[in-house]
Amino acid sequence: MASDSNKDTLTYEIEFRKLGRTGWIKLKDKLEKSRFEWDTNTVEDARYEVRVIADDEKSNTPQTALTGSRISDAFVIDNTAPKIAKENIKIVKDVVRFTLTIQDAFTVIGNLSYTVDSNEDWISMLPDDLIYDTTTEDFTIQIEDMETGKHVIAVKISDDIKNVAYKTYEVNIK
Repeated sequence: MASDSNKDTLTYEIEFRKLGRTGWIKLKDKLEKSRFEWDTNTVEDARYEVRVIADDEKSNTPQTALTGSRISDAFVIDNTAPKIAKENIKIVKDVVRFTLTIQDAFTVIGNLSYTVDSNEDWISMLPDDLIYDTTTEDFTIQIEDMETGKHVIAVKISDDIKNVAYKTYEVNIK
């Protein structure tokens, strides 16, 4: 938060840029509050910086007004859910076995769960290495004692910041 030692009224300008780019994009101008919330759904997933410029022009003459700025540390904007990078389904008698590789571009995988035939009870799974700690995780789901007939298995995947995706699979147990 910016402050002025002699309590002048501050006005802010906020700019952003994707890392690797040189030009700044104006996000907000003539902001009088020291707080601003950015709807990051308006930009693509990537690493960004924000620059805040504060001036005390409202409380001073053009000759005595002061301006200061600060650039944030780089941060990630990630609005996209993880994706299924590889999938393999095997059905042997009444057992369905899925092997899935889940990937996210920026954020650690946070959860994988499944349900059978739209049951409201989701079953959470751990990655094959037993810990959610990377942007790529492998999973093995084995569902036993499936009844004869057609079924829908829904898989819900999310990253650590709760971006969620769903995928359904139809299976036929003979």
